[in-house]
Amino acid sequence: MVTAYDIAAATADTSDPAADTLPEVVVTASRISETADSTLAPVTIIDRTAIERSQASNVPELIKRHTGISISNNGGMGQATGIFVRGTNAEHVLVLIDGVKIGSATLGTTPWQDLPLALIERIEIVRGPRSSLYGSEAIGGVIQIFTHKGGGKTRFQAALGAGSHELRRIEAQVSGGGSKTWWSLGVSDLDTAGFDSRTDGAVSDKDGYHNRAYRIRGGLSWDAGHSLDVHALRAEGENEYDQTDPVTWQWDQRPATSDTVTQTLGARLSFLLLDNLDLILAVNESRDESEFFTAGVATSSFDTRRRNASIQTNWILHPQHTLTMGFDYQKDKVSASQFTYTKDRRTGYGIFTQYRGSISRYDWQLALRHDDDNQFGDATTGNIALGVRILDKLQFTAAYGTAFKAPTFNALYWPNDFWSVGNPDLKPEKSHTTEIGLRSYNSNITWAVNLFETWVDDLIAWQQIPNTWTWQPMNINKARIRGIEGEFAVTLADWQLSANVTFQEPESRSGNTIGKRLQRRARRLSNLNLDRKFGSWSLGATVHNEGDRYDDQNSTTRLSGFTTVDLRAMYAINRAWSVEAKASNLLNADYQTAFGFRQPGRELLVTLRYTLD
Repeated sequence: MVTAYDIAAATADTSDPAADTLPEVVVTASRISETADSTLAPVTIIDRTAIERSQASNVPELIKRHTGISISNNGGMGQATGIFVRGTNAEHVLVLIDGVKIGSATLGTTPWQDLPLALIERIEIVRGPRSSLYGSEAIGGVIQIFTHKGGGKTRFQAALGAGSHELRRIEAQVSGGGSKTWWSLGVSDLDTAGFDSRTDGAVSDKDGYHNRAYRIRGGLSWDAGHSLDVHALRAEGENEYDQTDPVTWQWDQRPATSDTVTQTLGARLSFLLLDNLDLILAVNESRDESEFFTAGVATSSFDTRRRNASIQTNWILHPQHTLTMGFDYQKDKVSASQFTYTKDRRTGYGIFTQYRGSISRYDWQLALRHDDDNQFGDATTGNIALGVRILDKLQFTAAYGTAFKAPTFNALYWPNDFWSVGNPDLKPEKSHTTEIGLRSYNSNITWAVNLFETWVDDLIAWQQIPNTWTWQPMNINKARIRGIEGEFAVTLADWQLSANVTFQEPESRSGNTIGKRLQRRARRLSNLNLDRKFGSWSLGATVHNEGDRYDDQNSTTRLSGFTTVDLRAMYAINRAWSVEAKASNLLNADYQTAFGFRQPGRELLVTLRYTLD
């Protein structure tokens, strides 16, 4: 087990080839750093090398290739996107950037389409409940995004790209530091004319998108084990989309656009109080802003401002036994331009503890958390996980955990507009998950198989109020997701092969929809990635497959399954310059992940990259 003080190492510079020989470190699964082969949760780590090798254009394109992940998208880059982890709702995954929670407290969504992949150093995906450590939303899992920390000698990197649909992108990053300091800056800009997102031609136009992003990070350490790290990120999106007229319910031919902002700001102070005891203090703020326009006239806007503070101690009782205790405070404040919420803010706190231990062949993780919120009351969640090493490199795991998701401000306090009204009596959605697994970590071959079952109670669904035209959210639904997932990765000389497959049954278990598939969830997900290096050349391919899905609660609107094939190549001209080329959806598959919204056909992207270090 790695000491808690080493948490920052997970975001250190991984450009040094020597780093490839070190065990991968993950911090999200237990809020302390541990090697990937010692964590008891199913975890996927995507480092910067893997990001660049994939040549993905955005975050959803990158992470949908990994175990248990699928997406829904309203028609291309910049359009509304939801990510499903293990078949749970899109709102059931907690998303963090450098430890800062992001997302809208009004709409309940995460702006996946706006997150700047060019400025991301690393992504950790933890599958399974984690409310016992993080509180609300972590039902299906946690996805944490890390920006580049910097450090070491000065390094500069820039890239220019051009592709289909008049796509243009530019990015630049510079980093450096001394023996006890680190700093990093980055900017990116992406613009595309897009394509007509509607399949029915109801609004015949291209839906373009423009994204700008900036980030800064820096810090210093002093004495033994004391450090300060500060970071900030801002991503701005300008998106064209199609909408219906609120009066006629027909497609509106006037141009509709939205401006969005995602912003995080944080500081983290770490102290090594004793050789076996550290203290971590963190304060941060995130903002999520959305403003909507019709024919250039602002029609509505929503703003979420979330402030957090946390205190965490990690006490190493023994080299293989760590006790973690902490306190989280959160304050949400929301606003809307077209009305005033009955209540526009809420505060809450969470107290948690965790015990990570290991004796002989046995590893365990015990976690317990109590949250108290002035809006919905309190919630207590827990997690227990056990690992047994059957052989030196073969481990059996079993886990049980509970989680919850707090209702959004829109669900609680939306004013009565004749068509809909909020419900201030809503309770949090609650879940419990059981899973078992078998996995093996070797120097060049890893594989894992996990079986899981998740029940979600008090699911919030909109229901028509009797004798009215008005709909109101209620805690009336229940869901069950059963599944099995398998993953395999091998590195042999210059070959890299990875594959994963998930079979799941995301079903409603209540009311008239009992036994029906949850909306936009596929039963089968699979991916195959193959890369090969030939001297100065690197070639790769990805095959992505998803089964069919239904776009409605009654499983009547079926969307066919699909398979896409991507090819990529990279040529290193010299130490500094390289050229990348990618063909996405090479076979031009015609498919939808949300009814009525087409996905991109065959696309090409060429990138010129320069690195100076």
